[in-house]
This record gives sequence, structure tokens and C-alpha cells, in this order.
Amino acid sequence: MNVSTLKRLAALLLALTLLVSVAASADAMEIPTITMEPTDIDNQLSFIASQIESLKQNSSQNAWYYTVTDLDHDGSLEFVAASLHPLDRSTNLRVWEVSKDRKSLTECKLNKDPEESFPDIMTDAADTFHNAASDTWSYLFYDNIVLSDAEVYTIKTAVDLKDGVISYTPYAIEHTVLKDGKRDVTHTDTNGAAISGEQYNAAGINAFPGTERSSTNFEWLKEEDLK
Repeated sequence: MNVSTLKRLAALLLALTLLVSVAASADAMEIPTITMEPTDIDNQLSFIASQIESLKQNSSQNAWYYTVTDLDHDGSLEFVAASLHPLDRSTNLRVWEVSKDRKSLTECKLNKDPEESFPDIMTDAADTFHNAASDTWSYLFYDNIVLSDAEVYTIKTAVDLKDGVISYTPYAIEHTVLKDGKRDVTHTDTNGAAISGEQYNAAGINAFPGTERSSTNFEWLKEEDLK
């Protein structure tokens, strides 16, 4: 990986940590601050760059995309690899975190059932919530499940990284069916009970009362950008 790509990775991290605060109440909220020293960021990026050939995924079936994050805001960067199947929209994900001594990478565990795909995290931005009591950062994403051209499930979920484990929690489900040229949309909670469209739209945000809300930006690189 060349110097220009390292700078792009640094820009990805900057985009992640410059959170745009969104007022959740009449009271002003404090925007989270960056705690890492620039030299530490440089050291971690350099180490990731030295390992990049072993981190690249096989793109013969589906294209993989890459980004650098600090999802849990613990100062240790993560290198994220993700791919999206073009037909059913299923997502594959692998994440490695730099060790505290900055000399190794440890792959994070994905907390999901083997037959399940991961939520569609390859987006430009995500609503972000910080629970100060548990020091947990959660990110809202959608999980799109395409059964056919005429039937799609869209699940509103939150993703978090805690103690080396990436988990996600579903909150509400939208079911869209196209029949005879007409689009029928219904919404349910995770127990199958019917809810309104307004309740579906608010489901993710309502799951984090009393937390600091912000927005996190992401930029994804193609494999050729890592050379």
C-alpha cells in the first residue's frame, strides 16, 4: 500500500470521528472528542498497510470493499472488509482490530447465526448512539432480505462492537410485496405484532432513550484502491 492510500485511510478515520451532533432534546449535547494522538494513528495505519495483502478477500464471486473505523472508540483501529451479494442483498463481513501494543491484528467475532447475513453496513452514514453508562456505541443500519423481485424484507437494526464481538439487534420489520402492479407494505415488531409505518420509522431511535445521538460517516474503498 502506498503513501497516498495511507492518507485516504487516515481520511476515513477522520470522517468516522468527526461526528455531527443531532439534538435529541432541548438541552445541548457535548460532541464526543478524539482521544488518539496523531502519531498513534499513523503507527496503526502503517501497521495495517503492512498487513494489507493478507487482509484482502477473494473477489472472484462478489466484490469486497474496505474501510477503517474505531467503532467502539477505544483508540484501537479496526480494518473492515464487507461484500454485498447483488441478488439477495446478503452481506458478508470480516473485521480485524489492532492490538493494544500495535503489533498484531485480531479478528473480531461476529455474533450471528450461521445462516444469517449481516446487516447492510456499506452505507455512507449511520445514526449513532452512545450509552455513557455502558460506554457502548451503536450504529443504525438496515438489513435487506430480498426473497424475489416481488418480495423484500427490510429490518431496522443496530450494530455495536464490544470486547472484540460485533453484534446486531433488530427492532422492526418492513415487508414489501409487489402483486399485480400494486405495492403492499406492512410493518411488524420483532415479535410479529403489527405496527404503523411511523412506529417502524422511529423504532431504531426510540430504542436508545437518554443516549447521545450523532451521525457517523463512512467511505468504502475498492480492492484496487488498496494497492
